[in-house]
Amino acid sequence: MQNIVQAYWNAIHELRFDDVRALFSETAVITWPNTEEVFTLDEFIAVNEAYPGEWDEEVLQCYKAEDRIISETMVKGKEVSFLAIGFFTIQEGKITALREYWTAVEAAPEWRKELLKSR
Repeated sequence: MQNIVQAYWNAIHELRFDDVRALFSETAVITWPNTEEVFTLDEFIAVNEAYPGEWDEEVLQCYKAEDRIISETMVKGKEVSFLAIGFFTIQEGKITALREYWTAVEAAPEWRKELLKSR
């Protein structure tokens, strides 16, 4: 099941959206809670086809929990990088739901750095 996550990110990276589509159930629901967006598969493919910039993706970790795979992926762009935490629900070899949380990778604020000087 974890191979499906790597296949997903490889297809996203290589802009092979027919291959992305093939990994999902036609009735899959994709959710980005950070922006309160919920996509059908067609909408999700359209958003990814239109997304600007060039990105490098590296799956850092995957965990299996029953019919779910939880992944942590570093997504690096030229000007900004993100960590994407994905909760993939897999049934009969297809992704039936994907819940992705995206957070920008940035330096710690100065006030917190001051508190960690003992390290």
